[in-house]
Amino acid sequence: MNQELANIIKIYSTGTHKELSECLIGKSKDTLISMLVDLLTMYINDKNSSTIREFITVTLAGY
Repeated sequence: MNQELANIIKIYSTGTHKELSECLIGKSKDTLISMLVDLLTMYINDKNSSTIREFITVTLAGY
């Protein structure tokens, strides 16, 4: 896992909203994009997490 993403997840889980905001604001645009892509990839490929796959299917079906 991307170490930047791991740190953001840790702050999200254990820190305050202010700490999370400050950490995210301090990141470059490229770093934020990289973290989002890594998070989406992890989430979509997780066999136990069907929510995003269901959302994609329903959205593509036009509902």
